[in-house]
Amino acid sequence: LFNPWLPGLDAVSLYSLIRLNKPKLYLEVGSGNSTKFARRAIKDGGLNTKIISIDPQPRAEVDLICDEVIRKPVETVDINPFVQLESGDILFVDNSHRIFMNSDATVMFLDVLYKLKPGVIVEFHDIFLPYDYPQRWEKRHYSEQYVLAGYILAEGSKFDIIMPNAFIAYDPYLKALMSPLWELPEMTGVNKGGASFWLKMREVS
Repeated sequence: LFNPWLPGLDAVSLYSLIRLNKPKLYLEVGSGNSTKFARRAIKDGGLNTKIISIDPQPRAEVDLICDEVIRKPVETVDINPFVQLESGDILFVDNSHRIFMNSDATVMFLDVLYKLKPGVIVEFHDIFLPYDYPQRWEKRHYSEQYVLAGYILAEGSKFDIIMPNAFIAYDPYLKALMSPLWELPEMTGVNKGGASFWLKMREVS
């Protein structure tokens, strides 16, 4: 819980949603410390969850804790891993966060998201909605959350927002609800922030 790439609230939500939903398949686009938390949740829960990692160059050595690895850019990967996801399964997306022609982030919105089955749980990382990206990140040229915001406005009836972690971390009422967690002795010094944005695909009426 002491790493800058996966703040405390993001790690807790990932671990908890795996334990609660008991997915048969956990699919990551972008792997690293999140993969380690996922494997720990699977181990602690005695789950039979399969981990598939899609990432040309993971930040951490995770191949040995994955069931299947695809070491190439997601924009070059067949759609099959995504259409395998069933209700309760999890898609964790932590990519370049940059929207341009045929980028990994663009492909997720235009080629993948609308094909996901009802009940699939999706996480987009480094999303600060309803706020903007941190000013100090200006030179990273992230743009993914602007497309996500448009998707929410245009297609909001197709999914439920489960946990917008940046909002939870900043909102006084929601911060107060989370305070018992951070008061646990093992959470001393943990970064209480978060930037995971969790949603769940709805049944289409």
